[in-house]
Amino acid sequence: MKTGLDFVLQGIRTRLLGTKKSVSGSAVRHRERSFGDVSDLDEVAARAHVASYLLHGSGLEIGALHRPLAVSPSVQVCYVDRQNKADLCKHYPELASLPIVEPDIIDDGETLSRISDQSQDFVIASHFIEHCEDPIGAIKSWCRVLRPKGVLFVVVPDRAAYFDRDRPLTSIEHLVQDHELGSHVSRKAHYLEFAELVNKQNGREAYAQAADLDSSSYSIHFHVWTAESFLEMTGFAIRKYGLPLRLSLALHHHGELIAVFRKD
Repeated sequence: MKTGLDFVLQGIRTRLLGTKKSVSGSAVRHRERSFGDVSDLDEVAARAHVASYLLHGSGLEIGALHRPLAVSPSVQVCYVDRQNKADLCKHYPELASLPIVEPDIIDDGETLSRISDQSQDFVIASHFIEHCEDPIGAIKSWCRVLRPKGVLFVVVPDRAAYFDRDRPLTSIEHLVQDHELGSHVSRKAHYLEFAELVNKQNGREAYAQAADLDSSSYSIHFHVWTAESFLEMTGFAIRKYGLPLRLSLALHHHGELIAVFRKD
C-alpha cells in the first residue's frame, strides 16, 4: 500500500534520487529491519520514532531551540547553540515565550570548534542546515566529530512545504562557492532574496530590510532544497571531499526530509 512516503534504504536507490526503482510503504525499513508504521505520525513524532532506533550513546544536537529531538532515556544529548538562552530569546523574540533549550555548549554549529575529533556517537541537526551559510563545511565538521560508525541525523524542510516556496533552489555550484570562496561572497544576496521572496518586500524596502537582517546576523534560511536536491548535494559533497559518510536512510514525510548518514 502506498502512503505517499518515499524511502532510501541502504543499497537501494529510489525515485527520490531520480531513478526508476521505488520503495513505498507504511513501514520504514533500515537494513531490512522494520521501524514500524509512521504514516499516521506527525513530523515531530516521526523524527522521534526513527531516532529511537538509530541514536545510541552520547552526542550533540545543534540549534534545538524550542523543539529538541525526543530521544530514548538512555541517550545523552549535549545541546549546542551560538548563544545562551537569554540571548536566543532576544534574537528570536517570536520564540521568547516558548521553552527554548538552554545550550550546554556555546559554539558555532557549523564549525564545532570546541568539539574534539571523533568524540561523538551522533550529531543531530534538525531544521538547522538550511540556516548554515556554508552547508558543505558544516557537514565536514559534523563528520569530523563523529566516532567511526557514528550517526549524522539531519532533518531538512522541503521548499514546497515552507515559506521558501517562491525561492529558487540552491545549486551545488553555489554551495561549492560558499565553501571554497567563503560565505561572505553571497551573504548580502541571500538576505535580499529572503526580503523579496519570503517577506515580499520591494525596492528600497527590500534593500533596507536586507541590511537590517545582515547587521543583526539574523539566522534566515540561507539555502533552499527539495528532498531530492538535498540528497544530490550531500552525495556530491561526500564524493568531492572524500567524506567517510554513507546514506543509511532517507524518509520524506510531512514536508520534510529525514536523512540519516553513518560514518565509516
